[in-house]
Amino acid sequence: MTISTGTIVGALACQKDSYLKQLITRVVSCTESKPVLVASTSSSGKKSKKKSKQQQSSPSEPVKPVYEVEFEDTVLFPEGGGQPSDSGTITLVNEEGKTVTDPTTIQVNSIQRVGLRAIHMCPEPLPVGQKVLLKVDWKKRFDFMQQHTGQHLLSAILDRFDEFDQELVNPIEIKPRNGSKEKVLPTLGWHMGVDTDINYIEIPKRLTQPQLDLLSSTITEFITANLPVSLSTLPPPCESPAKEDTTCNTVNPVDSKDKLLAKIPENYDQSQGQIRIIHIGNLDSNACCGTHLSSTAQIKSIILLNQTPGHGTNIKLNFMAGDRVAKFATSSFDILKNLSSVTSCGQTKELPDVVGNMAKELKKLQSRQTNLLKEVAAYVATDLKNQIVVEGKKLIWFHRADVGLEFLNVVFRELNTQLKEAGKEEEPFTCVLISGEGKEGGAVVIFGEKTNDVATELKSKLTGLKGGGKGKFQGKVTAFGKGELEAVKKYLEQGI
Repeated sequence: MTISTGTIVGALACQKDSYLKQLITRVVSCTESKPVLVASTSSSGKKSKKKSKQQQSSPSEPVKPVYEVEFEDTVLFPEGGGQPSDSGTITLVNEEGKTVTDPTTIQVNSIQRVGLRAIHMCPEPLPVGQKVLLKVDWKKRFDFMQQHTGQHLLSAILDRFDEFDQELVNPIEIKPRNGSKEKVLPTLGWHMGVDTDINYIEIPKRLTQPQLDLLSSTITEFITANLPVSLSTLPPPCESPAKEDTTCNTVNPVDSKDKLLAKIPENYDQSQGQIRIIHIGNLDSNACCGTHLSSTAQIKSIILLNQTPGHGTNIKLNFMAGDRVAKFATSSFDILKNLSSVTSCGQTKELPDVVGNMAKELKKLQSRQTNLLKEVAAYVATDLKNQIVVEGKKLIWFHRADVGLEFLNVVFRELNTQLKEAGKEEEPFTCVLISGEGKEGGAVVIFGEKTNDVATELKSKLTGLKGGGKGKFQGKVTAFGKGELEAVKKYLEQGI
């Protein structure tokens, strides 16, 4: 049996038909992945090389091998064009394409483009020549298609934003954009949210609220118009074709002014690859390798969120599309409903005022609490000072369960101030301040003559104590074990 080579990225089955959910194909290569060295920057600013997280290991968890597998063709899209890779499954099948009695199914979550090849990162090796059934995680794929086509639509409208006013242009009647005309608000970059549902495009300037309102209305018009989203391909470029040669692409027939081919990654060989152009009706034509919907109606909706700073003076316009919008609306309503219940607010539209007033009251209470804690800290410091000056104690200590590290540091500063005012700052003493109790843990501050000795002793008695410092020990206790706090108090009561 002769093993063929893999289909190039640009002509993959998943790129020809974004709606193809499964495919029977064959393994053409399988090699174990080598550890990847990535550049990292140390605290000194020098670059070093280290293994990627995938290749890092600990004594208790050895690195699991990863295999780079290529198929004759694939229904799983490799990461590219701002679109993350698909996830899916690989099932071994017989030569008739039928699953065996006890089929082996492998989950694959990362497909990468290496030059013109689509490489599937698999946890198990696959024999070359083996026939397999590939299935895509369709829910994830369709979500990515909605976000990606949604981004194309959003960017296309911003490119031509000066053509839209309060009297919206009929999306069906719109003419192709003049290729010699500069884009009004070009998309300088974009990111599809994976860990979060929020995407963003980066544009040159911040939009005003009226502009955002107009943009949102225009987007809705183009979604409702159900414009076709289609694919065409360009012939490969050549450097100096003969005049009669029409097989190579030296001038982009879609939009020469905007140089769509400049968006193609440098490591994608255009002479051997296939350049794909995604069209949204007459609105837009753009080079793209990703998977897309067949019409704007399938985007369903796009919601524009906030704007945040981008690179330099650029602005990130955050958005989400498709079914993510309904999910966002549901979760947002649940949050509002819960807030209304917690704040006893009858109308959700009144929540901003109610929460605003509560925030003001909280700020007042926090200020009052801070002042009261300072007063309490002063009394505690006075008591500790008297133990040093009047009673002549060499080891003094204080514990309170309902305060934190901030309070302990206020006591520390106040005690030093009072000793200095009394002319007793040179008195030999060691002070231990402890907060918290039980599983919630707490904090410890130690300062004075024998700070290091006392800190060492407390570390031996408090297993959850971590910290340090020169001249003053400061640390946190993750949790007080059974009997630990009592043991520390007993030690401190004995004195030095």
